[in-house]
Amino acid sequence: MTDPHRTPAEVRAQLDHPVIDADGHLLEVRPLVGEFVRELGGARYADKFMDSSNDRKFHVSGKSFAWWGTPRDARDRATAFVPALLHERLPELGFDYAIVYGTQGLGTARTSDPDERNVLVRAYNTYYRELIRGLEDRLTIPAIIPMQSPEEAIEILDHAVLELGLTTTMFTAHVPRTGRDGPYFDFFAIESAFDYDPLWKRCVELGVAPTFHTGSQGIGLRATSNYMFNHVGSFSDANQATAKALLMGGVTRRFPELSFGFLEGGVAWGVTLLADLLARWEKRGGKNIEGLDPKQLDVEAFFALLATYGGERYARDDVREATHGMHDGAPAELDDFWRAEINSPEDLVDLFVPRFYFGCEADDTTNAWAFDAARNPHGARLNAMLGSDVGHWDVPVMADVLGEAYSLVETGVISPADFRAFSCDNVVRLYGANAKTFEGTAVADYARTVVASV
Repeated sequence: MTDPHRTPAEVRAQLDHPVIDADGHLLEVRPLVGEFVRELGGARYADKFMDSSNDRKFHVSGKSFAWWGTPRDARDRATAFVPALLHERLPELGFDYAIVYGTQGLGTARTSDPDERNVLVRAYNTYYRELIRGLEDRLTIPAIIPMQSPEEAIEILDHAVLELGLTTTMFTAHVPRTGRDGPYFDFFAIESAFDYDPLWKRCVELGVAPTFHTGSQGIGLRATSNYMFNHVGSFSDANQATAKALLMGGVTRRFPELSFGFLEGGVAWGVTLLADLLARWEKRGGKNIEGLDPKQLDVEAFFALLATYGGERYARDDVREATHGMHDGAPAELDDFWRAEINSPEDLVDLFVPRFYFGCEADDTTNAWAFDAARNPHGARLNAMLGSDVGHWDVPVMADVLGEAYSLVETGVISPADFRAFSCDNVVRLYGANAKTFEGTAVADYARTVVASV
């Protein structure tokens, strides 16, 4: 937070629509979660769960994670721990409704032991449900959905939606696995260990929009002892890989009713991903790849040019064989985009733009890129959503969020209509497939008008 901005009340005086927080954060109270772990899994899992809380390691094998990561202000810190206080303060912060993701719970779905994972995920989801009981008019907490297999994901999804009554979800964005050639990450759509289509089908049936809130810290190029080095770009890189897989793997083609949300990485990566995919499809996608077929090469003219300008050593048979590109290992399926059945640039845009939603923090000035149709490929406007990230270190003062986000309007970078989409309408569209999401909430009437206009 740098320059002073308008207060939440001053911003709201300029608006004629609600404001929805697409990504606030809850700080879980571990002993309280432990009670649910004990109830669901017994002493074995509860004791292990509580023991792990006494050995919090932020520098494990050189992989630095967050420290000093919670608000310093007493009221803001308490707000992050107790949803009832956040519920009371939302109007003060300028929000009508908030989707509040967990913090400790984000990593629970990656627990390696399947039985332990099942207990912990259900415990956190039950804890979340109890925390918002009676507060549903202004708050919801997404259920954790592990993705180690589609069967497990469906089982947990059904429990969260049908038994607990949760209407928003957080799916793991990737699963580390070990294959024949060593470790790899499964992104559920391209060369996956499982067929995840039954899960996507179940999401459609339940009216659930999968959202992803998984970073990439501690893996690959983000495994240093420097937290900031590991953190910068962590969410955008993980989100990009998942979005790329969903589109190129044909999921957005096969399930046109389904939308996906990607949290905390901003929207700049979405703009560049769309541009990169289009540029590559136009060179190598569909029938375009045939334009690179070395069989179209005039071999004799090529060899003559080599000899003329390279001399005798370029006229050798082994040099000719190494340079004319007839044996460069082309796969049986030449079109890397074949799963998505893309037939034109417009087709690719239609499979990308309406299906993907991007959670953006208030201090990110590249949020404006989402609405820059004059510069974005094919005049695209991407579905950016305001996600406050309250409860974490990057929001030192909760009351500053809305004013900071609105500064893009005041500086003329985006329009009031853009801000309406950013701070409200896009969140409603993402979750609008399930009428229950906003039913009985403070934004119910407005949400119905947005959904009806789609």
